[in-house]
Amino acid sequence: MKIRNSYKNGSRISLALAGFFFLGIFIPSVIGLDGFDGGFAISFLSFFLFLSTIAIAFLLYRTGKEQGRILEKKDILAHWIYSQQFWLKYAGEEYERDRRGKFFLFLTVAGWGVFFGVLFPLLDSEDGFIVTYAMFGLILLIGLVAFLSIRIAHRKNMQSLGEAYIAKTGVIMNGQVVLWNQPLTTLKEVTLSKEGAVGFLDFEVMSGRSIYNIRVPIPAGSEAEAKNIIKQFNSSLTG
Repeated sequence: MKIRNSYKNGSRISLALAGFFFLGIFIPSVIGLDGFDGGFAISFLSFFLFLSTIAIAFLLYRTGKEQGRILEKKDILAHWIYSQQFWLKYAGEEYERDRRGKFFLFLTVAGWGVFFGVLFPLLDSEDGFIVTYAMFGLILLIGLVAFLSIRIAHRKNMQSLGEAYIAKTGVIMNGQVVLWNQPLTTLKEVTLSKEGAVGFLDFEVMSGRSIYNIRVPIPAGSEAEAKNIIKQFNSSLTG
């Protein structure tokens, strides 16, 4: 499976936008727009967007460069290509796990939404229903986003043969890139887990203050290689 490096194109587009916003800083003076008639606001907004797109371009460039290194198999620890039978079984089980997890989160959010949607009309009989409508709209929106994210992820898994690259700086899992050598992102721990007959490498990643896990299935016959990968990561993390 050929993995497309879209980050480089994204970086170029961000740089082009940065150039456009940079020119926008000087537009008010060029067209003779007085600062107090909106010129200052346009220049300030253009300057803010210029800095933002420059930062985005830098991050996309770094991500694309690191993805290229991994795909070229530089400093990688493993490159696993899964059989069709293994991958279809994994994709089906992953779909069920994803569906159950997001359904539980949806029920939690919906429960709080219903609670506040009922509470506010009781506290304010005139304007409280505005909150009720907003809460139910939010519930529908979150439900739609959860449904689409589950379907899109499952469709992507079913349409491609699974492949994983494991490097010292990140993981590429079926085209999805996760790096922990980026700003505000660190790898906390690597562990081994098992569900049924399938083993997983669990990468615990901290991004800002959020912690999430990347699960990479271990192909049959690669268990010893997986344990060696865990040793290499955890020795560097504790060292």
